[in-house]
Amino acid sequence: MKFRTQISIISILLLSATSAINLYVAVQDIKHQGAVSIKEIKEEYLEQIKTKLRNIVSCAYGVIEFNYNSINDREELNLNFGDQLKAAALQQIVALNKQKRVFKTDKIVSPEKFKVKCSMQLPQVFPTESFVYSPENIAFSDQLIGKIELKMQVSKFGFVYSPGSNIALYSYYVLAPDMKHIIVCSLSRKYVTNYFLERGKDVVRNMSFEHGNGYLFINDMQARNVVHPLLPYIEGWDYSKIPDSTGNFHVPEMVEVCKQFGSGYLTYYWPKPERTQAQNSRSVQKLSYVRLFKPLGWIIGTGEYIDDILSITSSKELEIRAQVDELIYKVLAATVIVMAIMISLVLIFSNAISEQIGWLIKRMRSLNLKDLNTKFIELRGFYEIKELSKLFNRLLRSLNDGIRTIREATAVKERLESNLRIAEDIRERVLIHLDPIIDMDSSLDIFGDIVLGKNVGAEFYDIFYIDEEHFCFACGSVAQKGINATLLMAITKTILRAKAVPGLTTGEIFSEINRTLCLEKNTDIGVDLLMCIYNLNTHELMYSCANISPPCVLSGDGSSKFLTKRHGPPLGINPKADYGESTEKIARGDKLIVYHINAMLSANKQGERFGRERFMNMLHNTFNLDSRATVHACLDELMAFVDEEQLSDDQAMLVFRHLPDELQTDAETEQNDPE
Repeated sequence: MKFRTQISIISILLLSATSAINLYVAVQDIKHQGAVSIKEIKEEYLEQIKTKLRNIVSCAYGVIEFNYNSINDREELNLNFGDQLKAAALQQIVALNKQKRVFKTDKIVSPEKFKVKCSMQLPQVFPTESFVYSPENIAFSDQLIGKIELKMQVSKFGFVYSPGSNIALYSYYVLAPDMKHIIVCSLSRKYVTNYFLERGKDVVRNMSFEHGNGYLFINDMQARNVVHPLLPYIEGWDYSKIPDSTGNFHVPEMVEVCKQFGSGYLTYYWPKPERTQAQNSRSVQKLSYVRLFKPLGWIIGTGEYIDDILSITSSKELEIRAQVDELIYKVLAATVIVMAIMISLVLIFSNAISEQIGWLIKRMRSLNLKDLNTKFIELRGFYEIKELSKLFNRLLRSLNDGIRTIREATAVKERLESNLRIAEDIRERVLIHLDPIIDMDSSLDIFGDIVLGKNVGAEFYDIFYIDEEHFCFACGSVAQKGINATLLMAITKTILRAKAVPGLTTGEIFSEINRTLCLEKNTDIGVDLLMCIYNLNTHELMYSCANISPPCVLSGDGSSKFLTKRHGPPLGINPKADYGESTEKIARGDKLIVYHINAMLSANKQGERFGRERFMNMLHNTFNLDSRATVHACLDELMAFVDEEQLSDDQAMLVFRHLPDELQTDAETEQNDPE
């Protein structure tokens, strides 16, 4: 199959797959957005319905609250009953003037025997005059009488408000024209309460919405109906045991909601207004909002039928779905048009590319790759063809450069391998196997060793006498690797022996070594060095530490101590650096361990480090061994943990101990009789 055909087929398949995926994603996204919009509209409309129901109930709640508060509102009492009380009192005055007597149900009592008082209720005051009673049958409270007596001192008529009285809540008194009688007309609390509550109930009955289909209802906390404008005959019914059409006791549920929350929403089944007159009419699910008016224990509520809500949301849902379908058709049509255009372009460009590639292949076949001096391919055609020609020309150049580079790299590699062999030879023959001491004092137990790593490092140690009284030992490391580091270590070791003369401190010796190294070397490689001078008579250890691990002193009682003081930077970097020294008393029999930090940082294949704790346990376990055995045991344990093949850096260790007399005798015996 030709390249052009392959490009065309692959491109068309990719375009088709991409378009199909994009179309599918777009359609699904449009449907999802449509579903989200429908859900949001339903939720928004439902929230609007809930808000409307809540606001309507709040209005009815305000009406009931206003009428309830009017029972104890003097202004409302005067506004609603003031004129009627005055008229009733006037009627009693007229009756008194005409009859000149006071009527009682069973007998007539002369007005001269008492001050006339009138206790009446508005529904009974107008028909006859027989409701003017003598004091024997009137249950006036002392509080009311006292208030009237006080007011009589100011005015001969007026209103008296007695909030603590149930019989005479609001009264009107007036002094009769004969100045001998006081007419008092009173309203009982029961009558006033019934009046205002009935007025509030009438207002609620007349409140409607949704063109008269919406109404409010009132139940009490005993699940009895108080107000129902469309079904007045159910007022007073006990719904505690009357369920809706699904068997749900909805009125007790309203009571529970109001007990717990004071207000809330609930759903139940109830006949719609146009079905209330039909026998066995089917109930419809209804969403209601109820709110408790605590002073009366009334539950005020209203609701909206679910099918009315669904009819509104369904129409909106149909509109959105129609818009979604229309948008999907538009996207589908646009996708088909774009695919047709893209396929045409693919065929045009694949044909053009095929021609250019054919020319390039023909030109490349004409080249003689064995002749590296052949002419380069001229640059022509599309950008990609030009770039391909450039790459081929670059390949021709790279062949020449590659051969030359390989030859140079081979020469460099041979030189490096030669240097590494030289460095390893110096490290093994000059530094490690150099016997540092001849005729060492038998009281001194000292031994050092180095385990070689894969990298050519520059760890070293040295031990020698400065004079008969002072014994010197040192351990050092060069920061870098290779032959330069190895040569620098050999030089440092030579300078150390040359500068360590009697009378100088370790700090002074370090300063001399530092200045000499700075003059001799032309690199910035530093030397980490620890030097110790032990006085065989005073058992005092003088030491200087230049950026190396602190030595550790192990005592016979099991305690250990690190000599952590440092006295300057690595040697051979700063010619002006000054170095100090420190002294430490070392008891005979104590062990001094000199090591490099690599011992604790070494890690095994699992990445676990040897660590300081393991290192110290190893030293304590080998305390009773001599220096040679201690060094070998420690290095063997380190190699077993790390695996010698994984060891990259050299590991140097030196152990020094000034034997006490009894151990010295044992050591001499073992030396003379090794068996």
